[in-house]
Amino acid sequence: MVTISCRFVIVDYALAKALDNLKDHPYIVISYDIACQFCKNAVERFKKHFPQLTDTIDRAVFVVPKMHIQNHVEECLVRYSLNYIDGSGRFDGENPESGWAEANNAGPSTRQMNYGHRHEVLTDLFSDSNRVKIANLRPSLLF
Repeated sequence: MVTISCRFVIVDYALAKALDNLKDHPYIVISYDIACQFCKNAVERFKKHFPQLTDTIDRAVFVVPKMHIQNHVEECLVRYSLNYIDGSGRFDGENPESGWAEANNAGPSTRQMNYGHRHEVLTDLFSDSNRVKIANLRPSLLF
């Protein structure tokens, strides 16, 4: 019997797909809840599985989003905080998770739908969420 450690296999694959289009980008910041653990041996894992992206992952800066870093040890607060990363401004790193609460509320009503209908309903839900974000963006730009 062969066992394979797949601790970060799925995350590595997803990140590799995202980084594939950013090979020539000079500055990459990767925000991940457990970036302090994920970045350990990341270059070695990418050398083995995604050698074409080794240089890209090597120059990436790993950070823990502001809400999640509060529960990390002090070393993480210093090394992976967005407050100390050049170019991060007032970015909190939590935006991708901001829509989960609303999406989770749709779960019970979409659970029994067939795949196509569920896909359309969730697409409408997220499209409306994006529309609301854009509509509310205008006042914040009028400073």
